[in-house]
Amino acid sequence: RHSRFGGTFIIKDHKSISDRDQIYHKPPSKATKFSVDSGKERLNMPKNKKPLTQTTSERRSAFSVRLFLKEFCVEFLNGAYNPLMYKVRENLVRAVGQPNDETYYFWAMKFFMEFNRLYKFQVKLISETMHQQIFHFVQTQMEGWLENMIVDKKKIPAWSRRIHQALKAYQELLLTLQAMDRSPEQSVRESSRVIKSNIFYQSEYRELIIYLFNVFTETKFTRVYLKDLVETTHIFLKMLEHFCS
Repeated sequence: RHSRFGGTFIIKDHKSISDRDQIYHKPPSKATKFSVDSGKERLNMPKNKKPLTQTTSERRSAFSVRLFLKEFCVEFLNGAYNPLMYKVRENLVRAVGQPNDETYYFWAMKFFMEFNRLYKFQVKLISETMHQQIFHFVQTQMEGWLENMIVDKKKIPAWSRRIHQALKAYQELLLTLQAMDRSPEQSVRESSRVIKSNIFYQSEYRELIIYLFNVFTETKFTRVYLKDLVETTHIFLKMLEHFCS
């Protein structure tokens, strides 16, 4: 029906809360922009309850630059990786380095181990960061940073980024173990079996993934972190299944 106020209309195929067609009191020309949320005041969410976001920017370098970086990585792995990583970890254990040095250590470990695994896999080039003590070191650092998130809540984003970097390093350790299992050398496969027997039989290593899932909240960790955590869990469970079979 029509009136001097513009009339009352119904919107077909759009049910209201009573399962009848939605009643519309505005001109039909505006019906295309109809929304049940129009006119509602948006609630302001406190900063400490907003989901944590992560902004990353990636840029593809020129071919000549990538070729130079490739040669640098090859030379670095052959001549400096093992002694440098040994010295850095020694300083970290003694607390001689600067704050946040552990993050750079985990980044370098993840990057160069991944490069070695995808380029020409040689365990001897990354042997310094491929043993049980490294698994223990990564885990203790993650647990320490998780405790710091409870104590120092103002720096939660910083602790979250450090935990995420350690998780990516832990994931690369597992992927390198998988690559060692596929090695044609018997000694390399045996070394992988020894490491896996230690991390699979000790409960502190098995329960790490479960603990990380239990403490996950959107206000402290990003969606990218959750994605990496799920992928790491998948790798860990597949390796555990293969080891037990």
